[in-house]
Amino acid sequence: MGTADQTEVIVIHPSAAPPAQGPGARGFRATYPVMPAGLVAHANRLLAAGFTVRGINVAVEQMLAPDFRAATWMEVQGAPALLLIDLHWYEHAAAVVELVACARRVWPDALVAVGGLTATRFAHELMQLCPAIDVVVRGDAEESVLGLASCATARPESRLDQVPNVTVRDTHGSPVDGRRASSTSCALLDESNGVDLGFLDNALAYERMVYSYPPQSPWGGRGRWLINGRGCAFDCSYCGGGRSAHEALTGLRKVIRRSPDAIASDIGRLLGRGIDQVSLTLDPDMLGRAHRTAFFDALHRRALRPGLYVESFQLPSEALLDSLALGSDLDHTEVAITPLSGSESVRRHHGKRFSNEALLHSAAELVSRGLSLFAFFSLNLPGEDDDTMAETTDLARRLLELGPEAQVRVINICHTLDPVSLMGATPERFAVQRITLRSLQDYVEYCRGPRPWGFVEGERGFTVPGRDLQKMVASWNVLSESYPGRAIAVPTV
Repeated sequence: MGTADQTEVIVIHPSAAPPAQGPGARGFRATYPVMPAGLVAHANRLLAAGFTVRGINVAVEQMLAPDFRAATWMEVQGAPALLLIDLHWYEHAAAVVELVACARRVWPDALVAVGGLTATRFAHELMQLCPAIDVVVRGDAEESVLGLASCATARPESRLDQVPNVTVRDTHGSPVDGRRASSTSCALLDESNGVDLGFLDNALAYERMVYSYPPQSPWGGRGRWLINGRGCAFDCSYCGGGRSAHEALTGLRKVIRRSPDAIASDIGRLLGRGIDQVSLTLDPDMLGRAHRTAFFDALHRRALRPGLYVESFQLPSEALLDSLALGSDLDHTEVAITPLSGSESVRRHHGKRFSNEALLHSAAELVSRGLSLFAFFSLNLPGEDDDTMAETTDLARRLLELGPEAQVRVINICHTLDPVSLMGATPERFAVQRITLRSLQDYVEYCRGPRPWGFVEGERGFTVPGRDLQKMVASWNVLSESYPGRAIAVPTV
């Protein structure tokens, strides 16, 4: 067991950029602070098993203190038995490489483990690229983190080769896969504690950073992500977390659902701790009518009225909109829809199965109920070009004009090629002629690339000839100037 001056397990969520170079360099840039929702549950699972745990979010630390250095922080801590770092999103690839090398210098005897979807996809390459890594957790980690902590602290009868879903090193230092366990069960997800943040430094600042700002609530609030299920029923072209990606990476062949009562109970605890908005990891409609109904019934029985951030993977059902209008705190509730493009053919090609007419109807129904809408477009997906961009800006304008200024906002972002996405696996289906993001090293170099973006073809890992991305960005940004604060300019970082 840990002592007052030593923590057995340290959990680190990285910032999403490598150290800056040159005079006056400020270290990691503070980007992508959102932690995978499962990471909170893993930390609390360890605490419930009797391990001492401490966590930091490097991005949050740097937002609070721009001169924060992870290496300096490590040097003043007692060495942990186990270090857990997430590499869930590819944007953290370069930062993870730097973090694990730093950790090995400061804590030479710690067991260093990395997990997440990106780590799973590149498990062997990650270990070859980073000699400091002892273990990569592949896929579901509920059982793995307990086994790793037991091994690291030399608890009785604990052996690394008995830990499921991990890649370890053989006697020659080469990566070798251990036994693969089945995917996490619904019952195990129900037991997950995604509520408590007592292990995390500066938890309050983190909660303020992950709050999504509905136009009705410009003053902000405190937010948290909460697991309501795992997997996906859809296979959108650009997503590395779709149905086929989950099956390839974790063996999960169907969506698993937490029980409505377990979700509602967690929401009650979050509200009791001052959380204004709970972001659900999966679309309630995708979990099915019976589950959605039971979830809102469970909130009603407990007299809970949370702010909710809901991402609709297609279009929200009217039943969902009614439930949100009647059972959520409208000041802190927002529904996100992803039209991708104003062109219906482009949208269908990438997995979104609704027309412009259906979208506008759904958005009008949403606004009429007093709900806030956040519409996401993707500027550079294959098929989107100078011509379809005019359709996109027109559709965005029509959405903005549906209701009061306080209820609708839109954004258009440039898409980067996800690992294990259909676009990467079958580029010929999407008229992609050249892919430059294939290996983990490619993603590391991408993360180390210059910012701000120049919006040139191929910059995001794939090339679709015959269009002018800079002109398309300029076209969207003209719209954003007409609707300040509501139409968000194309992000440059």
